Amino acid sequence: MSKVDLYGMWTFESETLLVRVDDATYQRHLKAHLQRLGIDTRTCSQLLDYVNEVLTRRIEASKDLDNPDYWLHCDDPHVHVLRKLP
Repeated sequence: MSKVDLYGMWTFESETLLVRVDDATYQRHLKAHLQRLGIDTRTCSQLLDYVNEVLTRRIEASKDLDNPDYWLHCDDPHVHVLRKLP
């Protein structure tokens, strides 16, 4: 298991090996490894910004479903629109 020490050095230890690398080197290798695996390499902050943006857009888009015209023009056979009597 890897851990970072007070000096910003990442340490990896096994029964036969001890490896120490600075944070920049660790981050470079992590990013390359994530890319090889097809995993998003954005930082946590960038991912949180993206999630907030998507959530805001989803909330705004869901308001479209509050519009009766949306349902009146929907061709989904599972949607049943009934007109109310006055």
